Amino acid sequence: MGPSADSVRTSFTRNGTGFSTVLGRVVGNVYVGRTSAGGVGSAVDLNGDGTSDVTFSASAGFILQLANGRVTAIEADRAVTATLQGRSITLAPFTPVTLTPPSTTTFEAESGTVAGGADVEACGRARAVSESVSSARVRTAMAR
Repeated sequence: MGPSADSVRTSFTRNGTGFSTVLGRVVGNVYVGRTSAGGVGSAVDLNGDGTSDVTFSASAGFILQLANGRVTAIEADRAVTATLQGRSITLAPFTPVTLTPPSTTTFEAESGTVAGGADVEACGRARAVSESVSSARVRTAMAR
């Protein structure tokens, strides 16, 4: 559930070229909210720190999908190169690009023997432990 109408109203503040509320802010021709950003321009500051988080090779109409402060999809109304999150992306007009975040999840498990007596290999540790746990759950459920 989002903020109440009263909290949006009381959070409203005007500044030089736009306004802000608890839902988002407008600066010039660019809107930044919790789950999206967009407008017309050559750059956008997503977190309000004064530094552009996304830049375009030329001014363009654009829309960004956001999740947890990161861009998950981007689209522009013309052919431009967008620079964001440490990489450059060539955009074709009106063609959305979904961004895949770099994987930072790692799994570790103890080595040993899984159901059926197979030895666990280093590269298959997490899968083997998962299978062993699943087998134990199935055996427990069947015994009941």
